[in-house]
Amino acid sequence: MYPELEQGLCTHCGTCLKICPVAEYREKKNPFNFGKYKVAGLHPKKGAGDFSECASAGFFYALACETVRHGGYVYGAVLSGKVKDGIMHVCGVTEEDILPMRNSKYVQSDLRGIFPVIKKQLLEHPEKNVLFSGTPCQCAGLHSYLGKDFKNLFCMDFVCHGVPSPLAFGKYIGWLEKRLKRPVRDYQFRCKKRGWNYKGRMSSIVKADRYYWPVVFDPYMMSFLKAKNYRESCYSCKFRGSERYSDITVGDFGGVREEHPEFFSKDGCSVMLVNSPKGMELFHLVEHNFECIDLTVEEICRYNPCIVESCRRPKERDDVYAKINILSGKDYVKKILSRNIVWKDIVLWYLPGRLTNCIRTVKRRLRRIESSKV
Repeated sequence: MYPELEQGLCTHCGTCLKICPVAEYREKKNPFNFGKYKVAGLHPKKGAGDFSECASAGFFYALACETVRHGGYVYGAVLSGKVKDGIMHVCGVTEEDILPMRNSKYVQSDLRGIFPVIKKQLLEHPEKNVLFSGTPCQCAGLHSYLGKDFKNLFCMDFVCHGVPSPLAFGKYIGWLEKRLKRPVRDYQFRCKKRGWNYKGRMSSIVKADRYYWPVVFDPYMMSFLKAKNYRESCYSCKFRGSERYSDITVGDFGGVREEHPEFFSKDGCSVMLVNSPKGMELFHLVEHNFECIDLTVEEICRYNPCIVESCRRPKERDDVYAKINILSGKDYVKKILSRNIVWKDIVLWYLPGRLTNCIRTVKRRLRRIESSKV
């Protein structure tokens, strides 16, 4: 979806351009610098709770539960009633409401109607906290819409690579339903069935109904991981970099095995950048649930370059959406998305765990040798 101006109703007041966070002439005034107050790696403490359904260490889940326990509101992305309809933002007021928000969703979420509700809650209930979780651009959009800062508003973004189209996801789910010969009632983009970061990879099994398969066989996820199906603006995102509209930024601790192997946890490891005093409040609220180590911004950006720079636009992006409205779901997946699956990834997946660990160790030592020469 793209915004369109209805000329017949326009009064030429210019408000839409003043509010739009991406208007070219608008001076960039992001309120916070990431990592100004704290930069850390974290994983759940034993006995702290069940974080098995969370994408990584579960920092958002812990914080969201704490917010609703104190009567606050939490906004996060969940699957629509029909899975093929995509992702939407909803408000949660109980711990049960939070459960569908825990896992990552690699689709652009529908925010229609959400910002006015948030503004109303902030004005009518200043004693209740509102926690909003979304992409960096969504946090920027919320701040721009509100026009001022609210003491009871807390924003959390994450290390965002980009967002694919809901239409592409819907076609993929339609193809998956025909393949499974039953409706897809649930879809989990990331799963810890074999542990977080299994074999040095991102959580590697995708769940559709009760059918599990490795990410290397999943055409939609492989297309996402190779940056081939993002929204066009994601390749030149204006909301990456050190200036943020969020109080806290979280992401995967992808380099934990290389930088701090003793800190690795199968339950998930995250990186966290506290960007504001309100972010420190959030951290202190739930820090008792996590083991933490101090990191530097450089360490985090080394393994999460998307914090500061957009993903390179691959040439294959030209074809991903060119015929999406013409091709059937089956043809779209087979002719467009399935080209992203390569045998190298499949072979690496099925290699014994000890062998992949040895390969990773050799690569790590070679990198250290090369860096020492420099």
